[in-house]
Amino acid sequence: MPRPTALGLDPEIDNPKTQASPPPEKLYLLSVSRDNDVAAALRTDLKRSNLGSHKLHHCSELSEAEPLLKTCGFHCIFIRLEDYQDRQAAIDLVRQCCPETQVIALAGQLAMNQPDFAMPSGVECSCRTEDLSPSLVASLVETALLRKQEDRISASLKRQLELARIAGELGSWTLDIESADIHLDELAAKILGLGERPQALHLDELIALAHPDDQTSLKEAFIHSLKTRQALQANFRAKQAEASHLDVEMHATLEDIQLHRHPKLSGFIKRRPPSDKSKDPRVARALSNFLAEIQRRDRAVDELREKLEAPAPQSELAPEPPPSTKPATPPATSEEPALSEELEIDRSTVYKTVLDRISQQKGEQASDTFPFDFSTESQTDYTPPNPTAEGFIAAAKRLVDITQTGHKLRVTLNIEQDGAIEYERERGLLFDILRELLTNVVKHAQASECIIALFRDEDDWVLQVEDDGVGLEKNLVSISAPLNQIGLFRIRTKLAIVGGQLDLTPTQPKGLIARARLPVSLDRSADAERA
Repeated sequence: MPRPTALGLDPEIDNPKTQASPPPEKLYLLSVSRDNDVAAALRTDLKRSNLGSHKLHHCSELSEAEPLLKTCGFHCIFIRLEDYQDRQAAIDLVRQCCPETQVIALAGQLAMNQPDFAMPSGVECSCRTEDLSPSLVASLVETALLRKQEDRISASLKRQLELARIAGELGSWTLDIESADIHLDELAAKILGLGERPQALHLDELIALAHPDDQTSLKEAFIHSLKTRQALQANFRAKQAEASHLDVEMHATLEDIQLHRHPKLSGFIKRRPPSDKSKDPRVARALSNFLAEIQRRDRAVDELREKLEAPAPQSELAPEPPPSTKPATPPATSEEPALSEELEIDRSTVYKTVLDRISQQKGEQASDTFPFDFSTESQTDYTPPNPTAEGFIAAAKRLVDITQTGHKLRVTLNIEQDGAIEYERERGLLFDILRELLTNVVKHAQASECIIALFRDEDDWVLQVEDDGVGLEKNLVSISAPLNQIGLFRIRTKLAIVGGQLDLTPTQPKGLIARARLPVSLDRSADAERA
């Protein structure tokens, strides 16, 4: 039997050209290569490319790059395959450490020509090291980022379809635009009367399943969606379904496909909802009672507001008549106490007081700069420490005192007392890192004790913060959030700009050591005055 022809799709539809989203403001890249010449060539090509702002970090061994991948968010990683006998294991380790990082494989022509050479799975792009050039490197990075965007959109669409399937009896389907083949899952096939097993059929075969009166409109709906690149929405009657001429709905969106992959139309299919006459009267009655209750409460709120906003009367007691005409006042009883001017309430004053209190509560906002709120303290010593104005050591001591006062955390501070830190040009950055690490201890570590040490190790400042909390892995799992939400990504970024680094080391049986290294850059003029 000859294959039915497709719908005469245009070449532009077969190979859609979509606009790529703009790249990030700054790219963070990592290269892993034992060949220093390859690493130097890659760095030079990146500088001469049109990628814009970027930062490249180089590691010779994968074991050296492993902690960076676990704690930092790199956009792409260049890895030289000749450095590893088990290339697939090396790529799997990278994927395990950082699933979001795009892997670009580099291999020489000699290695690629070997009979047993095979490109590992999990690699977005690859190229020969002999072909490296500024334009090729830029193209590799852009291609990897586009594929990451495509995979993210595809995963999001799959999650939405799965949620839709759970929320209602929905069947999913996918149309390959190039071949016009449709793949139906179990529920979609059942809705169309094809049994309870997944089915694969041509688009013309699907259209043939519709009622003869609806086949033309269904075909036009597909053609219109593909030509205009808009969402598909079609209603038709399935003649082979369980019920005679059962009404069916089909919805789909065209995936934003990049990099010459097959364009697809993915969506779901469901039975149309029943008419209003067939609805359960109990559901309608419950909905009506619910709406009536909402309206009643709204009226009660409006009446209360009108009473509160009404101006207070000048006097709610009628003027007393002359003594000769004044009627006799019955004596007050315990059931009905007599009113008096002392019981009168100025409603306008009370209403204004309530509004003022509500406004004050809405205006209160928690501070996100420190793990505590300085505005709730009345002492002047609780102003944010400023290392520029009061010196690094004094500001650090006051930060520790404030932290211990506001939380059940015992902090020990040890700073090298030779005074050199006060002449460090980047002492403000060191203080920011100290504050971020201490904030993480307070918010996430659940620690009772913290030890802070600042000292010089040859040409580096070393800031070490050790706590006895839950540790690295449990901490990351407990917050269920990317690293940029717990401050570690910001610290790594700040250190990378000035050539520093951040290491995280779990301790036994519990706890974590965060060690930040920053190159020493003393102010020579100030150092000379000190001498």
